[in-house]
Amino acid sequence: MNTKYALPFFLIVPMAAISSSVSAHHSVSAHFDPRGNVELRGVVVDYRLQSPHTTLSLEVREEDGTAQVWEVQGASLPQMRREGFDRDTFREGDVVMAFGFPSRVPDRPLIFGTRFITADGMELGALPTPDDEPSPENSAAGVDRVVGRWIAPFGGGSAGPRSPGSPLPLTPEGLAAWEGFVEARSPLIDCGVGQVPAGQSPTLFYPVAYIHDIRIDGREVTLYHEPFDLTRRVPLGAEARLAEPTGASGMARASFEDDTLVIESSGYPASEMGLAYASSPIGNGGDIPSSTEKTVTERYSVSDDGKTLRIEYTVMDPVYLTEPFTSHVEFKRIADDTPIYESAWQCEG
Repeated sequence: MNTKYALPFFLIVPMAAISSSVSAHHSVSAHFDPRGNVELRGVVVDYRLQSPHTTLSLEVREEDGTAQVWEVQGASLPQMRREGFDRDTFREGDVVMAFGFPSRVPDRPLIFGTRFITADGMELGALPTPDDEPSPENSAAGVDRVVGRWIAPFGGGSAGPRSPGSPLPLTPEGLAAWEGFVEARSPLIDCGVGQVPAGQSPTLFYPVAYIHDIRIDGREVTLYHEPFDLTRRVPLGAEARLAEPTGASGMARASFEDDTLVIESSGYPASEMGLAYASSPIGNGGDIPSSTEKTVTERYSVSDDGKTLRIEYTVMDPVYLTEPFTSHVEFKRIADDTPIYESAWQCEG
């Protein structure tokens, strides 16, 4: 599929962006066909640089001569900023081009934008990857090597259309929740994802293409998570306490095991998506809840060259899991002065 639409004239029809046409947050490949390519040329009607998805509305002349507004959906604000976008990239009345994946709903005027050409000819859309630049050197020793700013590759946190089974060892209660998932009733629709995600550590819940900053001051570990503008403060060598004021990140404590930082969390509130949300790899098409019996253990270690952070995590919840689930995520070290962007969440409802 390679569809092209052209707009040879400067026609603007006032129309609000149709940002509510897709749920507040979702797997790109679940709603768009990455095998296809749509090319649009149109006049900017509306542009919103925001999270969870940027929206660009274009007035496009269709092949039959009629005009139609298309929505071009993009990534979140931090991801778009790293691609070079700002709030003035597109202005109302600009003629621009957008390329991207078509909606899986036939004939729907909606694409997920992967590349853009602005009114002044600038091409944007290639998200920098951790391999674009070498990791900075770090001379820290021992567990202090986990201190710094880290980023994970883009693309590893989005699941495609549902496939049989769940990666998690689900109890009958967990399996029923996964199989009975209805996207329209997901907490993500009413901005649930824009709040602290009760359940997993945010680093593990949504790691990809976002920055995570770790600091140790001798008494506590401070972990900042860019996707949720969230700071967790975890005491070292003491009894667990609330990691952040809302309580959604649970009660946590930190300790050292040789060169490994260990964070143990419990006391989470029950959550409709505390084990996984539908568009994450371990959700695989369905939100999976967690109970108040959920615990999470995170183990942070750094490669011998100091450039790769590995976080191994184990999640336990006897209500929804038949046994503990263990996995890991990896991040690449980036410069400590790499910009961090607030996510500017805008959700439905």
